[in-house]
Amino acid sequence: MTRIVVLLSTVLAAVALAGRAQAAVYYVSSQGDDTKAGTSPATAWRTLQKVNNTQLKPGDSVLLQGGQTFDGPLVPWGSGKQGKPVVFASYGSGKATIASSNNNIVFFHAVSWVTLQNLKLTANGTDDHIVASDPTTTSAYITLQNDLITNTAAFGINSPSLTDHDWTITGNTISETNETGITFRGANFKVIGNVVQDTGLHPSEGAHGVYAKGPSAQVIGNTITNFNASGVSIRYQNSQVIGNAISNGMIGISYFQDADVKSGGTSTIAYNKIFNVSLAGMYLDGGTLESFVIANNTVWTLGGNAINVRPVKSLTLVNNIFTGTFDDYAGLLTKPTKSFTEGRNLWFPGSGPVLLWQGAARTLGQYQAASHQGSGDLTVDPLLDSSLFPSASSPVIDAGVTVKGLPYAATCNGTAFSYCDRAPDIGASERKKRKRSPVRR
Repeated sequence: MTRIVVLLSTVLAAVALAGRAQAAVYYVSSQGDDTKAGTSPATAWRTLQKVNNTQLKPGDSVLLQGGQTFDGPLVPWGSGKQGKPVVFASYGSGKATIASSNNNIVFFHAVSWVTLQNLKLTANGTDDHIVASDPTTTSAYITLQNDLITNTAAFGINSPSLTDHDWTITGNTISETNETGITFRGANFKVIGNVVQDTGLHPSEGAHGVYAKGPSAQVIGNTITNFNASGVSIRYQNSQVIGNAISNGMIGISYFQDADVKSGGTSTIAYNKIFNVSLAGMYLDGGTLESFVIANNTVWTLGGNAINVRPVKSLTLVNNIFTGTFDDYAGLLTKPTKSFTEGRNLWFPGSGPVLLWQGAARTLGQYQAASHQGSGDLTVDPLLDSSLFPSASSPVIDAGVTVKGLPYAATCNGTAFSYCDRAPDIGASERKKRKRSPVRR
């Protein structure tokens, strides 16, 4: 029995060692040699062509020497698996750069569980997408994180395949694109915590910061600035656009239903700060199958309207600040085809007609009488500072309500849907009241 146990332990140890041996680390340096093993800095490969011709296995990594530039494209061959992605990254000091003067800089063809991190990817101003996938195959579970994606006459990130899914794009800076910064058509894309700036510089048509053309998109916590058309344009059901700072363009957030949409869901637009937009803070196109929950946003416009809603299916519009300079009205609202809930919003300036409701100009009181909505609405100065944060005497403090179906909690931790004191503030920021010191006698 002892011999069997020892033999079994030896076999298991061998299997474990074999499993570890399957994951390799390859190095690439401009001083390297493609004929060498590539498994250490001293035996580094020299070109991405060598990388593209090497079938990688789950857990393998390819490290490019920081501060050096490599001619693209990079076309990963081989997929990872859950918990063991194939990883491309930099080693040494600084980010490695992948550049190309033709084709795409990085191209995904039927791969999954691949991560690109801590790299600089640039087209050097040429008419090439920087990161793209094959429109005829499926690439899934792709992660792009902490990369600099910059300087192209085309798209920064372009996933045109309807069957691509579950990409995570996080912590990147995407900048200087003639067309849209990030666009995708597949499902379950997560665009989280990126800086997307200077997009649509010379577009062939309207270009956006983020163009979410697939279902169940999550666009959360990004800074999106200096764009051509919309900061975020969504086209499919069940999208979440939450906690973004969107500025300097025509429309902050827009929804236009894609022709392929056959059924509706509910999209949530919440806790966004939208400012310095010239046409609309938010625009929802009519005739859609989608329902919307729009809550706790702060919109400050340079012109146009703070919000323009055409006939959507259902709309909940609660706890928002709509302020700035308007061409005519703060809001253009049309009664949804199904349910409508509107209240606890602040419209400023609110003197004279503040809303166009069902095609007629109305003061807040006239709108409330005609729509039977507007409970708790305000038309006073929200008293915001330059960062759109409410002052200590702002009327928005504790003036909001919790909305059924949204994860509000009195945790006061600075995240979306977390509020301090007795109720949520109106708008995208939450100010904690100062406790009065006890009176000494």
